[in-house]
Amino acid sequence: GKTGGTTEPDTSAKNEGVKSIIELNTAITDAGETETTIKLAADITGDVVVPENANITIDLNGKKITNDGGHTITNNGTLTITDSSDEVGTVDNVTHAKGAIYNNGTLTILAGDFTRSAEAGISTGNGGNSWYVILNHGTMAIGSEDGNNDKINVSATGQFSSLVENGWQTASDNESGKNSKLTIFGGNFENASYVIKNDDYATLEISGGTFDSTNNKNTSSSTTILNWNVAKISGGTFIGQYPLSNGAYNNDADKGQLTISGGTFTGFSSVFGYGDGGNGVGKMTITDGKFSAPQLGDIAGKYTLEISGGYFTSDPTEYLAEGKAVGSSDIDGYAYEVVDKVENAKPAESEVTSVPVKTIANASEATKEAAKEVKGVNVDSSSTKVIDAATKELANENTLEVNEDTTVAGSSEKVVDSLKALTSDSGLTKDNITLVYQSYIDVTVKEAVKSDDTEESKKITELT
Repeated sequence: GKTGGTTEPDTSAKNEGVKSIIELNTAITDAGETETTIKLAADITGDVVVPENANITIDLNGKKITNDGGHTITNNGTLTITDSSDEVGTVDNVTHAKGAIYNNGTLTILAGDFTRSAEAGISTGNGGNSWYVILNHGTMAIGSEDGNNDKINVSATGQFSSLVENGWQTASDNESGKNSKLTIFGGNFENASYVIKNDDYATLEISGGTFDSTNNKNTSSSTTILNWNVAKISGGTFIGQYPLSNGAYNNDADKGQLTISGGTFTGFSSVFGYGDGGNGVGKMTITDGKFSAPQLGDIAGKYTLEISGGYFTSDPTEYLAEGKAVGSSDIDGYAYEVVDKVENAKPAESEVTSVPVKTIANASEATKEAAKEVKGVNVDSSSTKVIDAATKELANENTLEVNEDTTVAGSSEKVVDSLKALTSDSGLTKDNITLVYQSYIDVTVKEAVKSDDTEESKKITELT
């Protein structure tokens, strides 16, 4: 399936039963540019380096690679990490300022637990041992588009460093002048700080996976996804104090363009946050998705938010795109759905309308029989237009002033209280009650007499 990187190698150079870092790095060197799969047969301690032009697949086979002072795996070529066992192998890093994965080339992750088991970062500092679990300065795909991504786990417990850093923290460090690209199809990602930081000169696409920063209690940086450049999210589950943040500067490295077309976003505090230090030139565009939080969030002056679709627990009216409106949701748990605004809507019209005939209360048997015979009165469109015109004239000539003391005709009940009872809306006031005039036709047989075995209906009146 599509993974954004290499497929399973078809090569004569197979390496089974690798049990040491020396054997692993020797197998990588000996492969040269030949597409080669290397399968671990034991836990290994050491630093793995994949050189430029190499094309390597490492099968973790349920085993563990732990670093020895450097990054656990540094990739400068083409690398795929997978696991053919029923277990899930691990890539761990235990050294300060070093990661489990440092990618400068093309990397595809199809399986594995990636972590920093000695992570000690706290909200106010690195704690003496902190860094990213994964850093990408090349092209990376995590998961496969049409595969099972349940064997991919990226996690850490520190509150200082991002879990995954895509791009450069400082724009001038990007000596290549190229963008890094990270595509995530699935997997489980959990951290007590940022989960995904899409940084300078970085592009990010997420279509699936679970991203959880529930344990991030840092009030100033408690976001799950932090975007500084260009990111697109079309699916996945995102959980945190506020799952989405965006920031931008007026340059090519930090464009602050975040587009969301799907996914479920749950915030314990709010839905949206912002990147500290931006200058407000960024934009977040939402066309679909589910967004749940006590509030949307205060992002005034931080970036532009435009919403043209999706489901929300908080009213998104303030950020609606042109031609959009807020309607009632058809999904439980979400009070608001963003829908197309209906402009100048007209009711359906027919050339001829058949109006049923009624009788007055206590009508005689002759009157009831006459009504049955009449069955219905046909009213053509020209007649209904006359009636509509009369209704509009009546509406224009009448005013209705409603205050909190206005009562229903023939009752002591107040209009506002009556409407509240009908709609279960305690927010109704005199300022949000609208009077609507509706024309209708009522045909009633008021009297009928029987003469010489025939029935004749008289005094049929039309009331509008």
